[in-house]
Amino acid sequence: MKRDYKRFSISIKERIAVLRITRIKKKNAIDTIMINEISDICRFLNNDENIGPVIIIGSADIFSSGGDIGDWGGISVKSGSLNLAHVELSDMGYGIDASSANSVLIEDSYFHNTSRGIYSTYMNGFFIVRRSLLDVSSGNAIYIYRTYKNTDSAVIEVSDNTFVGQSQNIGIYNSLTATSVTNNTFSKRYAFIHVTESEASDIQVSDNTFTSEEVDCCGDWTIFISNPYSLSESNAR
Repeated sequence: MKRDYKRFSISIKERIAVLRITRIKKKNAIDTIMINEISDICRFLNNDENIGPVIIIGSADIFSSGGDIGDWGGISVKSGSLNLAHVELSDMGYGIDASSANSVLIEDSYFHNTSRGIYSTYMNGFFIVRRSLLDVSSGNAIYIYRTYKNTDSAVIEVSDNTFVGQSQNIGIYNSLTATSVTNNTFSKRYAFIHVTESEASDIQVSDNTFTSEEVDCCGDWTIFISNPYSLSESNAR
């Protein structure tokens, strides 16, 4: 057994082995490194006749927050519903792929250093992302394609979010669903909101704030909504 571990500290006294999880900044979330290390430790302890009980402990305020979703590469939901509230996701390879999910609800959450954002296609229910912070490095922060309004509760809502990553794009395309993009804050010059090829009768894009004084990616198309719908003048740069 090696003695230098990234996720555990080990102490042995009077035949009792105590393993302390040391990934405090990540709330001791379990990742592949932790699994490999504990396997190595257990093999050693199991072969040592001088070791009796083994105790695993966390930090002072938490044992473990569970599996590190970011370590999985991302979240994929191909059916049913996705509901996330008050969660922190970091270093995800492909973000959230909700292709063909019935509905998506994400509230009061934090996406940190995610390679891609939240993707939803061919959705039949609602898509709601609100009061969250999205730090996305590439692609679209939010991408919605071809939604179908089959119920009265079907709605697309992106509201009260803060976009801080390199990618701060919202793209909503070929939608039949009532759409609201309001009260979001964008800080990068590459940010844009596009709602195009939509057949929804109710589209609201208002009270969004772009704090960067520069426009680089899209020129006058930073905010674009297909005719015949008009853009609210309450969006500010």
